[in-house]
Amino acid sequence: MSSSATIGNDNELSDCVQQTSTGDRGTRRALGVNSNLPSVYGDQDAAASTPRRKRTPLTLAVEPGIHEGNASRKRQRSAPPIEPAELSTGAETRGRRRTRPLPIAAVEPGTHAGNATRTGQRRRQPTAAVEPGTGARTSQRRRQPTAAVEPGTGTENAPLTKQRTQPTVAVELGTAAENATRTRQRRTRPAAAVQPGRRGRNTTRRRTRTTSPTSDGEPSTDEDNRSPTRSRRGRVFEHDLTPAQRAIPDTGLLRDLGYHLSAYARAGRGPPTRNLNCRGAWHTAVELYREANDMYKELFVAAGFRDFLTIIPVDVPVAYNLALTERWFSETNTLHLPDCEIGPTPVDWTMITGVSFSGRRIEANSEFEIEKALDLLGKPGARKDGKIHLDKIKPKPEEVRGIPLTDDVRDKLFRRLFLYVVSSCFFSNNRSVISHNLVECLERIDEVGSYNWGEVTYAAFLAGMRRKVRAQTGAFTAFWQFLPFWAFEYLDVNRPKHKEGNIFPRASRWICPKSFSDRESPQFIGPRFINLRCQLNYVEESQVTWQPYLASAEYGSDAVQNAINLAKMRIPFQSIYTWEYYLGERCLRQLGFPCRVPNDPPRVMHGIKDGIFVGTPAESLVEENQEFTSWFGNNSIGRILDINRFLGGPDIAEKVLDQWRAKHQPDLIPIQKSQYEKLKEDRNALEEECAKLREELSQARGEESCVV
Repeated sequence: MSSSATIGNDNELSDCVQQTSTGDRGTRRALGVNSNLPSVYGDQDAAASTPRRKRTPLTLAVEPGIHEGNASRKRQRSAPPIEPAELSTGAETRGRRRTRPLPIAAVEPGTHAGNATRTGQRRRQPTAAVEPGTGARTSQRRRQPTAAVEPGTGTENAPLTKQRTQPTVAVELGTAAENATRTRQRRTRPAAAVQPGRRGRNTTRRRTRTTSPTSDGEPSTDEDNRSPTRSRRGRVFEHDLTPAQRAIPDTGLLRDLGYHLSAYARAGRGPPTRNLNCRGAWHTAVELYREANDMYKELFVAAGFRDFLTIIPVDVPVAYNLALTERWFSETNTLHLPDCEIGPTPVDWTMITGVSFSGRRIEANSEFEIEKALDLLGKPGARKDGKIHLDKIKPKPEEVRGIPLTDDVRDKLFRRLFLYVVSSCFFSNNRSVISHNLVECLERIDEVGSYNWGEVTYAAFLAGMRRKVRAQTGAFTAFWQFLPFWAFEYLDVNRPKHKEGNIFPRASRWICPKSFSDRESPQFIGPRFINLRCQLNYVEESQVTWQPYLASAEYGSDAVQNAINLAKMRIPFQSIYTWEYYLGERCLRQLGFPCRVPNDPPRVMHGIKDGIFVGTPAESLVEENQEFTSWFGNNSIGRILDINRFLGGPDIAEKVLDQWRAKHQPDLIPIQKSQYEKLKEDRNALEEECAKLREELSQARGEESCVV
């Protein structure tokens, strides 16, 4: 802060205009200073002779363009020494009682400093030096120094009662830092520094959103967790469990079960209810595609998405999807039912979605820059956090309906349309962004069909399931609707009605009315979810359809046969950000093979580096001489739900039964089952004895009749 400005007279001081600016928690003011005060240099000796108290530290300088004040306090004892103030500033002290006037800070020309009217005033407190364009208020009672604030900011301390304040941290340009009202609080913690153009305040606020780090470099997808609770392992759960409920021993196959979603079922609780958002814009993307001109649709057909885009988007049951997710384990990328293991295969992906596995692998190119991607899309301002914002590249319906004027316009519109539709369906995340590396596949639109879109979309689904069950994200991402469609095919649980005939893709055959969905109420954790969870807890192998596609005419097509060959392998699939392992040895039963014990899965099931992935035949990764039932019981989770405790237990059931019996059957006397069995045996013995006596009696009567 500089003090070399030109000196002005008292008239100039009185001409200054009051300034008022309003922040988030209060109003900042710069009031005029008393014009009868001595000038800076004229009364320099008087200012220097002002007595100082050792117990009060020096007040720090305040940069230009701010407002800084401390709330009202009573019985202030001492005053800090005075610093000179620069041009266009105002320093004032609010009303105090029983204080003696002391010289206030010197004010340079062009400023206005005044002291408000006080009643019964004895001693006047000097105010802190203020730079041009600022104002500082000093509250009643004892004042601690306030840290320097840079130009364009404002810091205010709201009224406090019986409180001593600590200095606040510096605030940069264009910000406002405020301390909220507190009662009987001894100290306040320093406020953190705020960047230019923002406002920071120390107040009791709702906990901010938390982002959990991902290990694969994909954009964080935890922005929907409003008030998460972090475990010591850094994973996000809204309703954290007790240490005893988390103390679930690992198996030889599954690890960290205390931090898996199944832990909530074991504890008899619902899952984190705020972490159930469903990402993606499947409905909107398909509607936009159907509005497009035929020339754009032909390019979608060439890319292999024709069959998928014929599926009418429906509201699948989110509660069922969550119940299935509780039994998904990323160590194997399969579902663990009570008696068996089953998982989505590449055959399921092709049969249900219609997207095939063929073409070149899509790999990230580090040399492909985002500026070039934005230029190919014709949207240079669509960047968000180093990626492409989908909402900013979304074309309008009128843009894709008509015939483009030039080939360049057509290419840019198709890239934007294709990227928005495919990403909204298969690569959804919480921030609605997509990697710019995907645009490289669209640089030459006549080659868009030469890439393996089945692999990249299937791997994105596996990655989304892994992040969900490991609580790296709260939302359902990727094409999460696939899991309920898959379960409809295999499990005789919550299966809706379906259309008859040879329908492909298989997702089109299921009739899901709106009442079948849980989107109508976000808090759907109720009887329906409990019912689905219980059904999966007691599902048997007889309720599993191991090969649901044998009657389909498409099962023998080249696309499905290619998927069958991949399903018989242990192979990693490459997505945009990661690669994810598929373990075919654990799904051989779904391909017509006998049930056998699979080998241990790889230690690393996913990664971020590209490479040459070679598959291993799944038939070579099984144990021939090991019994499956005992192995599965020792390595999987079995039944995770205590139905008695979850539904209330026998104690509550006994009370309900007593109330019903007292009302409807007051003369009924309950007995133990063992006593009932004994009474039943005695009754049967008595009935047999009675039957013999009747027979003997009838014989005796017959003999008497013969004698007569």
